[in-house]
Order: sequence, then C-alpha cells, then structure tokens
Amino acid sequence: MGGGTTPSQANSPIFLARVEAARGKVLDQHPDAMLYYVKATTKNPEGVTSPSQLMEMEIMFRLDDGVATITSTGQGHEEFGPIDVRPGPILGNANLDWPISLDVSEADTLLKQQGHTGSYDAVTLRKPLYPGMKGNYYFFSMVDGPDFSVGTESREVS
Repeated sequence: MGGGTTPSQANSPIFLARVEAARGKVLDQHPDAMLYYVKATTKNPEGVTSPSQLMEMEIMFRLDDGVATITSTGQGHEEFGPIDVRPGPILGNANLDWPISLDVSEADTLLKQQGHTGSYDAVTLRKPLYPGMKGNYYFFSMVDGPDFSVGTESREVS
C-alpha cells in the first residue's frame, strides 16, 4: 500500500483554513479587525488526541471600537454563524501575527515528540503578553495533567 496520508496529515491545513475563512468573513464587514484569539474545542468529555477532532471553533478579533467574535456552526469546517460585535476593549493578549507559520497538527506532533501524548479538550492560539514569551503560541488544554504550549516560530514545547 504505502503512500497514504494519516488522518492528521490529511486534515493538517483545516485549522488555519478555518481561521482564514472566519477572518475573511469578519474583514468583509470590519476591515479594521485584528485577529486576537482562536480556540478550538471538543464536546467529548474524554478529550481528543488529534486537533482534527476539535470541531467547535471560536475566533475573536480586536476592533477599533470593540470586539468581534465568530463561532463555527459545526455544519462544516468553513461555516460560521453571525458575527457578534460588542463595544469595549479586550485585554490580556496581543493581536496574533498573521499568517501563522506552524499549523496546529505540526504543533501536536511536536508535543507528542516530547512525550506529551495525553488527551486534550481545547487548543487555543494566542499571543500572550508575558515576559519571555514572544510570538504566537498554541496552548493545549490537557484533560489530565498540566497544559502545554508550542511556539509557532520557536517550535519549542513548554
């Protein structure tokens, strides 16, 4: 046989493609929107072992005069509900650098290469305002045990 792709390889661009689809929809209505935060989750209480199994996605944007959030409808990888806009600032992280050079499936592989093979129930992509952390990070919320981060530029797991 040979030559086939694993499920994570076949689905590897889905995460960033979904973000790009949501980004396009938001930018159409809010050209000033800056990508702030992406969170992909599962409804499975036992968690998942592949980012392709994280079907729910919430994407948040910083606007000049508020915050825009768009959520996947669960009907397809690029289908999202209406954009929810609320006034006021958003604090805690910097805007994400776009485009992202490391897909979540690659981050998952790096995590597993470091021996962290447990299940997780969410992966969040954000750019923390924290000393020593530069750039974008994927944060894996592990079901059992501590959470881990993978730098999109450094590719370091911590």
